[in-house]
Amino acid sequence: MRKLRNIVRFVVCFVLGAYLLLLSVLNFSPTQQWLTHEVSQVAGELLHTHVQIERVEVGLFNRVLLHQVRIDDQQQRPLLTAQLVSAKIELRSLFVKPLCLRTVSLLDAEVKLVKDEADKPANYDFIVEALSSKGQKEKPSSLDLCINSVILRRLHISYDENYYAQTPGSFNPHHCEWQQLNANVSLKRLSSEQLKLRVRSLSFQEKSGFRLDNLRFKLLA
Repeated sequence: MRKLRNIVRFVVCFVLGAYLLLLSVLNFSPTQQWLTHEVSQVAGELLHTHVQIERVEVGLFNRVLLHQVRIDDQQQRPLLTAQLVSAKIELRSLFVKPLCLRTVSLLDAEVKLVKDEADKPANYDFIVEALSSKGQKEKPSSLDLCINSVILRRLHISYDENYYAQTPGSFNPHHCEWQQLNANVSLKRLSSEQLKLRVRSLSFQEKSGFRLDNLRFKLLA
């Protein structure tokens, strides 16, 4: 029995040591620079636009952190800028559906959604197309995702249809601006057949003066 405990102890220590060594290698400056370049390039190729990431950091417990992120639209204007984007993934979900992320966080971000002309696409449409299966042979969607917790902190989101006039001091659905947006959302399941969403908290202030302090709801479809 004592011999078995020693074997188990050795295996645990070996696995833990190997894991910490791998983290050290991944966060070693030259490796980190290479990883940052590769992640930026892959993201840019996926979205068909310029993506800039200052630093990619791999943390404990399967956590990945992206520092100083910028995604441009196809007119080379900033579409999204964020101080920090992070995610934690459950390793078992890489082998068993659904793909499950423990936490996705977006902190201190600014999102600028713009539509310059009525008969032309908005500046974010190309991302929707890039992430969809449009242009591929039609086949059943393999989307199957869950995110235990989506955390949004201090977001600033604006939406402008520039072919409509501004109306300062009053709400205008064509020119919206949500400031200090904070949210905690649980995406229990997102697939081609099911949507289970729970908003634990949502708050923001719109530039017209409207303020939402704490909205909670569940959505099942």
